[in-house]
Amino acid sequence: MTGKQDFNDPEHRLESASAALQRGMYHLFIAERASSQDAFDHVLRLYQAVYGLCLTQWLLDDTVDINKKVKERQGDSRLKRLCPAGTTRERVDPSYFADHSTFDSQNRKAWRGYGRRHPLRDASTAALDLYNKIVEARHNLIYRPFMLDGGFWEDCTLSQLLCGVPSAQDVSGAYCQLIRRMRELAIGESRGDLRWPVWSDRVAMEFLNLLRKEYADRREARPTEGVFLTYARMLKGDDREAVRRAEEWWRRWLKVIAYTAEFRSSP
Repeated sequence: MTGKQDFNDPEHRLESASAALQRGMYHLFIAERASSQDAFDHVLRLYQAVYGLCLTQWLLDDTVDINKKVKERQGDSRLKRLCPAGTTRERVDPSYFADHSTFDSQNRKAWRGYGRRHPLRDASTAALDLYNKIVEARHNLIYRPFMLDGGFWEDCTLSQLLCGVPSAQDVSGAYCQLIRRMRELAIGESRGDLRWPVWSDRVAMEFLNLLRKEYADRREARPTEGVFLTYARMLKGDDREAVRRAEEWWRRWLKVIAYTAEFRSSP
């Protein structure tokens, strides 16, 4: 296996996890601000935020063998179109090999979170709990909105599922839980207290640094900025006011992410 074919490459998985978290946080940002959302918008936005939170931790779990999942998907026609010469990290992100069923508790092969002694056990359990509170509402909204639990319209399955959907505040709390735990681990790593049972001695530090990393566009078509703002700018288009609000929201989260005084004071 060449380096480009190794989907368990630690650096690449860290970058993918960082991007997954920031994509999820963008949907959380929209969910928190959209006071006029109806249930359809609310559920789909929050689902994407929760999915991003679960996906991030799945990518950081060294017990998940993504190379094995690549082999299981080799017959996938879409994957063949994307990678006609063979599946490589240049063409496909590791997150491609997770889907809705990866976190669904009704799937016997679903990811169950970290082991009991892992420092992120509680954060992963909280994320999966939220996922399983919202996933059926999401599927029902998109695929089966007229399903009934009984013989009358008031027995509509969706109306019951919507009652159990978590709030944006609940999801924000789960993001805070993960990031603050990562910050605690990063502070420990900076002092030589290494507790992360994974690929590197500095996983938490590297992950948090990636959340604030900025990328220059080689074509100079967009500003030099991180994944969160790039994603926001791409989806918001020419709405400068919306992008400005996203920038302000992200700056507040950068303060939560910071684990050293130097980190906090830098842009």
